Amino acid sequence: MTDDLLDSRFWRWTLAQKPNDFEETQSLRQDALALLVESVNIGEVSCLDGVNSPVSLAIKRHHKVDDFEMNSNWIGSSQDWFCPCCNRSKFQITRVGSKGQILAKSVVHHDHMGEALKRAFHEAFEAAGTDVEQNEGQRLVERIGGAFAAYEEVLVCEDCNNADTNAKKLVGSPAYFSFSVSQIARFIAPKIHQPHEVDEATAQKVWSEAMPAYELRMQLIRTVAHAAATDTHWYEPHARPSQAVPVLGIGRRAGDSTILKWVSYTDLIKALGPQEREVVKNLTRWRTVVQKPGRTPPVNFLAMLRSESTFAQHWDSVAQEWHCPICQRSKNQAVYVASKGAVSFYVRSIVGRSQWAGVTICNQCSGILTNFKWEVEAQSGSKLRDFYKLVSPAELMSIIDARAHSPHLIRQNDAEALYRSVLERVSLADEMPT
Repeated sequence: MTDDLLDSRFWRWTLAQKPNDFEETQSLRQDALALLVESVNIGEVSCLDGVNSPVSLAIKRHHKVDDFEMNSNWIGSSQDWFCPCCNRSKFQITRVGSKGQILAKSVVHHDHMGEALKRAFHEAFEAAGTDVEQNEGQRLVERIGGAFAAYEEVLVCEDCNNADTNAKKLVGSPAYFSFSVSQIARFIAPKIHQPHEVDEATAQKVWSEAMPAYELRMQLIRTVAHAAATDTHWYEPHARPSQAVPVLGIGRRAGDSTILKWVSYTDLIKALGPQEREVVKNLTRWRTVVQKPGRTPPVNFLAMLRSESTFAQHWDSVAQEWHCPICQRSKNQAVYVASKGAVSFYVRSIVGRSQWAGVTICNQCSGILTNFKWEVEAQSGSKLRDFYKLVSPAELMSIIDARAHSPHLIRQNDAEALYRSVLERVSLADEMPT
């Protein structure tokens, strides 16, 4: 955090405000946002960035382009930030993308050992056949995952992060390995306003040097995962990482707390960043794309499921003889294996809504209903507060072919016909006098 924030009009304004209650504070937040954005744009505050900051104006003039593709990490970091990996400044990092836009992005580069530990925990749980939940083991995994990291999280430019990905493909390193900042710096030759090229021979040498330590960490991870999954736990404290991600809302910079007291993080990012482009989403995917079948849960799935408190609560919320009233799957059949081997179970209870009153449905049926609603709202241009009045449980049932432990198959022709019918119902409802 640079000292200019403390000399800005925004800062002096915050010191002068003495709101008496929450409502008065909220009423002042728009004034605070406008003042802070102006301070950034005129160069009075440089600890934040935006599409109209002095640095960005210089970048626009250099590239002769006005359109930015800028992410929140870039906006939330100082205008004088430079990438600790390639040592380029923000000005030097920017380049023109394939769509004629200025690319201005920074990424939190991190090791994946925490993810590797979670995956190993689920695999060890399944392999050991442990038949009781391991709540403490689950907490252990979440608590010490970072202790196995080869380096702390650090903000880098997107080009350096991409160089890591490209180098891993070239050398064939395992999925959970990532090169550190100092390692990446060895196999790139930075150039201003250009993406990095990876020196494959150097990357291979760096990977060969890093491989023994990576394999040792993976060996330790498998040991800890087995302990966590078989009820032999311990706690290993580890030091807090130093500040390596100097970004508003992530780091611990002086002055950030005052900014966030007066200005919504989301509103600030929107105000300082480029105007959001309208992204055309394929809202028909729920009924036109065939989802892959899921895995059959392991024998000890219940113990694995109950080790996660949220899944355990959902499991206990319905009786053992419960069947989803839409797809008719049993409680056990509604269990599915999610990414990284986690065993999951969700249900959704609907209260006081016509034919749906008191109905508890499985996660898959709930997802279909939600996506159905989004498509109808987009097509009709209406915000549907009570979609349940437009589609009956029997109608939803008529378009589904259920599969145990898997996403449902959708009868596409029937789903298309029902979709058209619901659109007509929305149109008729809009035409009725109020």
